[in-house]
Amino acid sequence: MSPDVRSAEYEVERARYDYKIAKGRLLPSLSLSGGITTNYYKNLSLKGQYDGFASQFRNNRGEYLALTLSIPIYNSDRWHSMKKARNDWQLAQVNLEEARRKLHDQIAQAVMDAEGYAKELRQMQKKVASDSLAYHMSSRKFEEGMLSTFDLHTAAQTLLESRIKELQMQMLLIIKQRLVEYYKGEKLIR
Repeated sequence: MSPDVRSAEYEVERARYDYKIAKGRLLPSLSLSGGITTNYYKNLSLKGQYDGFASQFRNNRGEYLALTLSIPIYNSDRWHSMKKARNDWQLAQVNLEEARRKLHDQIAQAVMDAEGYAKELRQMQKKVASDSLAYHMSSRKFEEGMLSTFDLHTAAQTLLESRIKELQMQMLLIIKQRLVEYYKGEKLIR
């Protein structure tokens, strides 16, 4: 699978979870808390007439327990973040479809290119065969003295260029075939 499509799929999942989290923040919440407090003070105006640290620590101790119910009906920030998360999720889904469409277009283009290169290769093979025959005829004429060296060199150059183009077409065809195999998910160990 294409890395772009896989990345888009992960982005959709992330956006979906963000949306669920934002939606969950709109639910009522119940929290329980508790604690112990104490303090120590020293009145400087009363010299020597204050309780010691241990007794103040023990006597000034306070304890509390709290149960809090929070219903975020009027919390506009949470509603806004939930709507934004939903929009981000929808945008991620659109981006995923776009990535899949691009991948489909790339696959179709690779298949068409491979077919085109196969046709061009067949044409080049025919051209190489005809240029080879023309060179063979030119070399026979040259041996009989009916053709100049320049004309023989031109025929050889034409044959060489045709063979080079044939090899280029073979290379391009192999590359496009490998690309199509990659898109099909086949392993490319060769």
